[in-house]
Amino acid sequence: MGKKTSIALVCVSIIVVVLLLSYLNVLPLFDILFPPEVEGATIEEIKASPGDYVGARVKVQGFYICGDAPLLCTDFSYYFSNQPLPDLNYIVLIGKTPPGKYMGYELEVTGTIKEYEAGDPANVADEPIMIYVSEYTPLTTEPALPVSLEVVYKFEPQAFVQQHRGFAVLISGGIRPAKNYQRYWNDLRFMYDILVNDYGYDPDRIYVLYADGVGRDASVPVDHAATQDNLEIVFDELAEEMTDWDTLFVFATNHGGGCLNYPWEDRGVYGGRVDVSGEEHEHMDEAGFGIDLNRDGDRNDLVPFDQSICLWGESIFDDEFAELVNGIEHYHRMIFLLEPCFSGGFITDLSGPRRIILTSTGPCQSSYASTGGQWDEFVYHVMSALHGAEPDTGDPVNADDNGNGLVSMVEAFNYAERTVDQPYETAFYDDNGDGYGYTGQMPAGGDGALGSNTYLSG
Repeated sequence: MGKKTSIALVCVSIIVVVLLLSYLNVLPLFDILFPPEVEGATIEEIKASPGDYVGARVKVQGFYICGDAPLLCTDFSYYFSNQPLPDLNYIVLIGKTPPGKYMGYELEVTGTIKEYEAGDPANVADEPIMIYVSEYTPLTTEPALPVSLEVVYKFEPQAFVQQHRGFAVLISGGIRPAKNYQRYWNDLRFMYDILVNDYGYDPDRIYVLYADGVGRDASVPVDHAATQDNLEIVFDELAEEMTDWDTLFVFATNHGGGCLNYPWEDRGVYGGRVDVSGEEHEHMDEAGFGIDLNRDGDRNDLVPFDQSICLWGESIFDDEFAELVNGIEHYHRMIFLLEPCFSGGFITDLSGPRRIILTSTGPCQSSYASTGGQWDEFVYHVMSALHGAEPDTGDPVNADDNGNGLVSMVEAFNYAERTVDQPYETAFYDDNGDGYGYTGQMPAGGDGALGSNTYLSG
């Protein structure tokens, strides 16, 4: 028998042994070489039991979001809500990912389920499971909802005189790449330009905390990653620097957490927690929610609840945030403009003397993007009022109701409150320090006097 024949017999013997061991489940060779096909697996099924699908070749249908981390989700309307995208309702994509023109389309994606490993894109490192895409097929001919990827920005600086030295803190966390939408950067950029170019804020007195600390472009200088540790650093510095003549402006966009009570079919806990400090005015009615919020075995209690603002990989709750703010003893005014879901729940904690608070929602509501998804609805209109024009169209906005040539914080709120077109979003306002926010046009409920004479210029 020749040498080549001997080598061939050895190779065949090895293959036979390996195949036999695989058949006996000693070696998973078949699963490696021939991944099991799973037809009709859903995103929820895969995310609920990821271990059952790792290594499987699947066909999955969902709606495409081509954000910082491309993904499929079960409902495209999630993209327009500022509630964090539920973990069970999306799966990230790597490999042959669809181009941006398919944003919002329903797709069928074919690929292999895998866990993150070295060499995979860094933007999916925080995801426990993903699809390595080999092919995709559009199932629709247009997005499920109107959406735009093009950022149109028309900013013409205005000229206002700053009356008091201004400091500002601009916050946008985003949680992680899959949930950090482009519109949060757009919000941040518009607000930064308003402060610097319209109202004369010194860029050195503006603290920008964004995502992982890296901006999307050079339009806004980012100082820190949006983490609680960095917020503590910033507010400690402000406590040392600010005087009785200084104004502090705090702006927050992106996701928020709390307890949702409307729409009814979506009610439940979304990133909030039961308050243990005893400081909350608002209480969640378990009977109304149909949920045992404090887990005491019944649904008959009125439960105090904390809301949160999402940061990068974490959240900060309202009472924690208020503790940072309350470390600043010297100030002329404080102005808070809060976009996240459930932001009305921050009023109880932040309310105080010479403080003005504008929130996109009540304590139990979600906030939403504007049509197209490029901006957040409430802050878009507040900022347009303060700037005197819309940032994308350049169309003029006249919110100067009393005709004095300036737009007060009450006028900016009133313009947004009557302009926002979201059925499940109700803006709240507080400036009298009683811890209770009011809705509708100001003044109302004892609120509005301070904000009628307070301007972003100080």
